[in-house]
Amino acid sequence: MMREIAGVIDLLAEMNAKGSDLLRSDIGCGAALAEAALEAASMNVYVNTGILADRIRAAEAEGECEELLARREQARALADAVAADLRCGRG
Repeated sequence: MMREIAGVIDLLAEMNAKGSDLLRSDIGCGAALAEAALEAASMNVYVNTGILADRIRAAEAEGECEELLARREQARALADAVAADLRCGRG
């Protein structure tokens, strides 16, 4: 799930750079939701790795989770940039 969400963040960034101004609010909403979705998905990873008998696999999964969770910053920055543009009437 988190890999797919990271892909969505990439698509939103591309849409923001190349897309129509009419999509700006949709892009901002998508970015804000992607940030929250990463956070929610990470909780599912952690609850499952906590009970996983294979501790090496659990550590690997948590490591990947942490890498993907770092993408929240990109999503938040995109949502904030869009919101600022919309508030200033530039969107």
